[in-house]
Amino acid sequence: MNQILPIQEFKKNYVVNLIKISILVFFSVMIFSSFVPYYEATPDSYLYAIKSMSLIEGKWTVENKNLENTGDWVYVPNSWKKTVHDTAIPKYPPGLPAVGSIFYLIGGVYGLFYLGPILGIILLITSERIATNFFGKDVGLLTLILLSTNGIIWVGAKHLLADNLFTIVTIIGFFFLIKFLEGKKFNFLVFSSLFLSISGFVRLNGLIYFPIEIIIVASVL
Repeated sequence: MNQILPIQEFKKNYVVNLIKISILVFFSVMIFSSFVPYYEATPDSYLYAIKSMSLIEGKWTVENKNLENTGDWVYVPNSWKKTVHDTAIPKYPPGLPAVGSIFYLIGGVYGLFYLGPILGIILLITSERIATNFFGKDVGLLTLILLSTNGIIWVGAKHLLADNLFTIVTIIGFFFLIKFLEGKKFNFLVFSSLFLSISGFVRLNGLIYFPIEIIIVASVL
């Protein structure tokens, strides 16, 4: 009887892991085969791609002679903001363009094509691993199923958008925060603060985590 239980547990773990791998493979194939190039996608995707390329050249602003001479908003590109120097800068933080510049440096435009799908896959794997770490394999499987069938995640993975990258760094940050609250190990707090701070460079709403970090650090000190 004692030998049967380990065998049954092994079979259950084998089936659960096989289902997880199958979901990830299917999701990866579907996303990589249906991604939308940044120049055919939303203005946001195009902006992120252009800024990823320009960061390699050390540029963040856009100069326009008509804008410099008139200061008129009509010469400001879509999804950009006019500065006091009559130049234009992106509306969005530099987090995703910074990551995109690395992919562009390594793989050219193909790196930007596949960055969205790669981030979507990383989000699924990260979420499943964290859910499994806290709640077990069954909850990890349920998490993977729910996320892999979520339409918002599919859209974020098919386009070059910041949503999935923001979610990745946020859940990793809170993972280390929970680990810190459990064991009071200072290195977990450092990693949590690092990832939650990075989220603010990906999307501006990540700045809401800053007061949380201040309160936690103050309570520790």
